[in-house]
Amino acid sequence: MAQRTLVDTHIAVWVASNAKRLSKSAKQVLSSSSEIFLSTISIAELELKGLALNNMYSGDYKNHFEKVGFEIVDFGVGAATSLRRFGQLDGHDAFDRMILAHAASLKVDLLTSDQVLTSLGLDWVIDAEA
Repeated sequence: MAQRTLVDTHIAVWVASNAKRLSKSAKQVLSSSSEIFLSTISIAELELKGLALNNMYSGDYKNHFEKVGFEIVDFGVGAATSLRRFGQLDGHDAFDRMILAHAASLKVDLLTSDQVLTSLGLDWVIDAEA
């Protein structure tokens, strides 16, 4: 079965801005994924935190990320009810917890470099810096 991957917000920004920060293994995960998803939670995080795409942002995150090749997926009730599975993340960034829950609800891998998420011991959370 082909790999399906949800990318964390910072990974999406790195890909969209052609940043050199992606490791060889992260590039391999992305190239071997049949579907690469970006959560609407990531778009909300970018809007609220005002994160930049290295001057590539034209005012519409959704269209920008779709042009890069990401499939935008809505954070729905399934993802919302998955949040309770990750109570150990109380106090951690709420966006990260929601993105993790979204990946769990979609039953896909999560590509991230967030050390808190990668240290959870979940085999479907892939360390982008390993």
